[in-house]
Amino acid sequence: MHPDMRVFSYDIEPKLNGYNITAGVFYLCDKTILDSFAKTSSKPTTDKEFSTLKTFSPFDDWNNKKILAIRHGAFGDLLFLTPTFSEIKKRWHDAEIFVCCANKYSEAIFNNSDINGILDYPIRLDEANSFDAVINFVYTDEYEKRNNETHIIDLFAGLVGLTISDKKLKLSIDENEARRMVLKYKKTQRKRIGIQVFASNDIRSYPFFHFEKLIDDLWNREYEIFLFGSQNQIPIPNKERIINLTELKPAPSFIESAAIMKTCDLFLAPDSSLCHVAGALEIPTIGIYGSFPSKLRTAYSASITAIEGKGNCAPCFHHTYNGKKFPENMPCEKSGYCNVLGSIEPDQILKAIENKLENTSTVTLAL
Repeated sequence: MHPDMRVFSYDIEPKLNGYNITAGVFYLCDKTILDSFAKTSSKPTTDKEFSTLKTFSPFDDWNNKKILAIRHGAFGDLLFLTPTFSEIKKRWHDAEIFVCCANKYSEAIFNNSDINGILDYPIRLDEANSFDAVINFVYTDEYEKRNNETHIIDLFAGLVGLTISDKKLKLSIDENEARRMVLKYKKTQRKRIGIQVFASNDIRSYPFFHFEKLIDDLWNREYEIFLFGSQNQIPIPNKERIINLTELKPAPSFIESAAIMKTCDLFLAPDSSLCHVAGALEIPTIGIYGSFPSKLRTAYSASITAIEGKGNCAPCFHHTYNGKKFPENMPCEKSGYCNVLGSIEPDQILKAIENKLENTSTVTLAL
């Protein structure tokens, strides 16, 4: 187990949005997540190191045994774990895989045929101990030095000693859900471009002033534009041929967004969750990269063409789990956006979009 896994409990039930924690019950949690709990609520009354859970070994027989995989989130990381789950089921057909993750990210693995169950994060200690093996993927990619040189799929698999034969991401969308979105957002004769405007953190987000220009240019070329994000995240109003999905109440869920994405002829995204969804769904995609090399995220997704920004500080491999949006004393800390991503001109992206559309068949969806 990772040395920063903790056992904790509260005497009084804490007020933690999105988490169900009962007073007097012991839970297992990553130290970084536990620290975030302490910032938004009271500190736990019990907090101690824990490292006695049964470990997974590729040399054992896991048929008819229960395996627990722990990863808080987020959507993209859970998708990157799916090849490891598929490999386990391929080797041990009768193994049972359960995934413990934050409830808000669980849609990424809904209906995945390799997974027997999804459990809320953090997990009760007694429940964790009921499994034959526990694989801890919590923040291991951030702490592993190899994260800077190894594709995240291989990194996750390597943590449990597996070599993956099929590295395709697995995302299952219910057929009825897909059909509903096809009927709701019917295709026209125009090319439809989906855009995830913001990444999950600032350092991986393409500067918004560039996106505004790019969206204007796309609109002037008479494309349909679908903007994806969370509720009221994108300050661009709906108008003819621009559908700002974040203005809907509520905004589409993760799975609804994925289903809508399937109606797009092309998708454009920074290094974030929907870029990887597009790769899993084999949607022609332009990915915009700066702080991480694109090959560490997109090498196994044939439908993604990556554009990388240029700069002396790239790639910086900066993670924001420590609360710092940008590397300290670097230009992006002052500007408020990744200067490397800012070096990518909208015209460069526009050219890449039109080149990819020219070489890609139009999306046709049967009802």
